[in-house]
Amino acid sequence: MTPLQKFFLNATIAILTVTGAVFAWMKYFMKSDDPFAVANHPWQPGMLHVHVVAAPLAVFVIGAVWAGHVKPKHDAGVKARRKTGLGALWMIAPMALSGYLMQVFTNERLVEAMRITHWVSSALFVAGLVVHQLLRKNGNGATKVAPASEERDVW
Repeated sequence: MTPLQKFFLNATIAILTVTGAVFAWMKYFMKSDDPFAVANHPWQPGMLHVHVVAAPLAVFVIGAVWAGHVKPKHDAGVKARRKTGLGALWMIAPMALSGYLMQVFTNERLVEAMRITHWVSSALFVAGLVVHQLLRKNGNGATKVAPASEERDVW
């Protein structure tokens, strides 16, 4: 994976994580003083807009990472960090599909199911990606947690 791909992957995932968490907090845990308010916080619609616009960019970046990182590593038989990488990878489809479907479904039970699916798969994806990036190989090929002060491999 190139440094540019890593930057865009981390940037889009960070934007999605922050805007998604802040939007969810505003929508489900805040209450407006105005009984006629459509949103619980003035920034709530903006958080959703940024989240929805950034999501296709992240999918595009993930596709580039697939072509330049995941597939070559898999084809070469590299085993290091495969479990964490594939764990995150398997969450992409339910995360993306549920995010899209909760916007188009009209049945409230289906919307709720997609919302829960989106939250769970998103949390698992982000956790898997963070763990995947924090692990690195030591000299004998085993994986270990990389100290924050050490520069990590591009992989």
